[in-house]
Amino acid sequence: MRILWNDGRECRYPYAKLRQACPCATCRDERAQVQRNPFHIVADASKDTVEPAMLSTVGHYALNIEWNDGHRTGIYPWSLLRDLCD
Repeated sequence: MRILWNDGRECRYPYAKLRQACPCATCRDERAQVQRNPFHIVADASKDTVEPAMLSTVGHYALNIEWNDGHRTGIYPWSLLRDLCD
């Protein structure tokens, strides 16, 4: 995904990176479990096939990404997307 910010900065985001950075409570809890127990196995969509199914804005502060793996509760604040920019 590509975002061209108002200040002229362009950011490109691999879909897998965005999906893994999902800020919803469920995904945060799963990441915390993995950090506590590195041997915990988490079912994950193939990194080659995960992609957005639908994008929509949430007010003026965020982007909601619905993924083709069925996950749809990730609301990505613009500040997070800017922080994720390489």
